[in-house]
Amino acid sequence: MDEKKRQAAKEQLFKAILSLNTMEECADFFDDLCTLKELEAFTQRFHVAGRIMNGETYEMINLETNARSNLIFRMKKSLQREQSCLREVLERLPEKERSIN
Repeated sequence: MDEKKRQAAKEQLFKAILSLNTMEECADFFDDLCTLKELEAFTQRFHVAGRIMNGETYEMINLETNARSNLIFRMKKSLQREQSCLREVLERLPEKERSIN
């Protein structure tokens, strides 16, 4: 697939995600689209990012999530970017909902 088609396919996916109306629809959509491992990876990344936003240390995050230090570092770098959408989304959540302890 050439780059133009790849970009159009990605935009189509994002539009589909934006069309989801309920938590149940969202869960069903991602269950249909992703393998269990892929969904677990997305969930872990988001969970780690939330814990970083809550000020937890690398050691605490690693101990409680089994996330490797390179994943924690990657999420921290992503949150530090000036235009970090991940940070923006996490800031919309109440602090207690940013991560499950």
